[in-house]
Formats: sequence, C-alpha cells, structure tokens
Amino acid sequence: MGMTLSEIDTRFGTANDPDFSHGNCLPVTALPFAMNHFVPQTNGNRGSWWFHPDDRMLEGFRLTHQPSPWVGDFATFIVQPISGNDEPKSIYQARTSYRQQTAVFQPDYLRLESERYHLTTQLVPSIYGAALKITYQQDRPGLLLHLPRRQSFEQIDTKRLSLA
Repeated sequence: MGMTLSEIDTRFGTANDPDFSHGNCLPVTALPFAMNHFVPQTNGNRGSWWFHPDDRMLEGFRLTHQPSPWVGDFATFIVQPISGNDEPKSIYQARTSYRQQTAVFQPDYLRLESERYHLTTQLVPSIYGAALKITYQQDRPGLLLHLPRRQSFEQIDTKRLSLA
C-alpha cells in the first residue's frame, strides 16, 4: 500500500538553521512543476531560514522560489490575513500565533488557525498561484500584503489580485 498526500506532513526535516542542518527542507505546498511555491513564514529576521517548525508565530503565507537557504529567495511576497480593529503596517506588527496542533502542512494543502485574528486560512496551490479560503470569526476582514521589492498589484475583482 502506498502513502496518500493526506498522510504527509511537510514539516518533517525543516528544523534547520545556518549552524545545523536537517537537509534544509522547506514545508512547501505546490503542484508538481508549478511556477510558485507557498510556505508559512515564521520569522523573517532569520534571513533565508525564515521557517522553523518550533516557532509559534506566523508572519504570513510566503510565495517563494527558494531552492535552498544557501541560495536565497527571489520574486517573493507575503500575504497575511487579518481582522478586527488592528491595522498593522508591517509583517512584524501583523504576526500572530497559530495553533500548531491543528495546523495541516501537506504538499497540496495548508490550513492554519490564527489565534490573534480568530480566523482559519486554507491554501490550495495552482500552477501559477494559489487559492485562499479565509474563514473570519470577527468583523473587519482584511489582507496585509508585503511586497519586499518594488512590486505592484492590481485588484481584478472582489476575489482576485494580480501581482507584477
């Protein structure tokens, strides 16, 4: 009998830092041969080691092209679902703890529950991007986009953004 995708936890092998490596894996959610990959970012202050499975904080969902932390990342952005009266101006201000015991990290599906914003985010990858489903439990739903380089975005309609 083979293993199914729902039995895979992509966090295995991701407890890495520059001093000690378990393979420098990332918990990537993407389709095979896709243009973009998605990983929750837990600490952007660590340079290329911006995800660690023991971190309790979430800075958002990062679109990444990083093949290895030794190479670095390019053409990236971060999206963080937010809600309530908070209006954070940066990824650091928007951080939230998430429920690690209920988090789902699979090759084809991410699901995280934000404790600060009382919301659940599900991410399903596509060839060129991903679909997000955000279930808000309080008023004032929103998204914080962090575009680290001089990128821009256009809102196509109420459910789609195009980034350039």
